Amino acid sequence: MSAIHRGLFGVGLVAAVLLAQASPGEAQNLGTFRWQLAPFCNVFTYSVFQAGPGIVLSGWDDRCGASERAASFGSVSINPDGTAGIGVTAIQPTVTGHFSIRLDLGTLSGPWSNDLGQSGTFTFLGLGP
Repeated sequence: MSAIHRGLFGVGLVAAVLLAQASPGEAQNLGTFRWQLAPFCNVFTYSVFQAGPGIVLSGWDDRCGASERAASFGSVSINPDGTAGIGVTAIQPTVTGHFSIRLDLGTLSGPWSNDLGQSGTFTFLGLGP
């Protein structure tokens, strides 16, 4: 996805949130998107839904290509500075991880940190399957 398309998606994401606030209704699917939890090999795939005034994420962590995925879910809030604050949870077979992400709406990537003190870049990979 080119920088122009990413920027347009970011603007569309903000517009969807603003429109949702004006006319709440049932959740609208905005698409399926993929991010890598760099520097790790985990790839998160989320269906992104506009629901009322917020955005909801529903999907999975591929656990670096493991045969068993980890369920993952979260929510997004659009910040006045043009970023998105994202909180997600991934339910692994032996541990549950909580992640905080600050996404730049122009690049759809940004820094992440988790409850274990790890951090890195939530790198946008493009549209999902």
